[in-house]
Amino acid sequence: SFGMAWADIWRMTGFIFHGIGQVFVSDKPINEHLAGPIRIAQQSAVVADTGLYNFIMYLSVLSLSLAIFNLLPIPLLDGGHLLFCVIEAIRGKPLAKDIQDKAFRLGFAVLLTVMIVVLWGDIVSLLNA
Repeated sequence: SFGMAWADIWRMTGFIFHGIGQVFVSDKPINEHLAGPIRIAQQSAVVADTGLYNFIMYLSVLSLSLAIFNLLPIPLLDGGHLLFCVIEAIRGKPLAKDIQDKAFRLGFAVLLTVMIVVLWGDIVSLLNA
């Protein structure tokens, strides 16, 4: 069962990365690829009605998706901090504080924009339902 669990994790990870890639290459609106808290809650209720196993699998995919998103190299996220650690390891010294501050502000702007777009998409889909 341990091997099957790892195989499922890798399969789901590939599916998630494919979905992230579709955000950038697909001609569909971003809200068809990403869901915010409203649609996640709606989908959770729908999946919960199909049984405990499906609900646990849905929660595991959701958790893995959030973990992968958190590891993206965007400042403010853990992946951004890891990126700064790699840069520091290569350079032998950290980036200047003003560069780090600008990167964190840019990362904040990117995350805020994504949150607004995703939440707006949730609201629009809720109103159209």
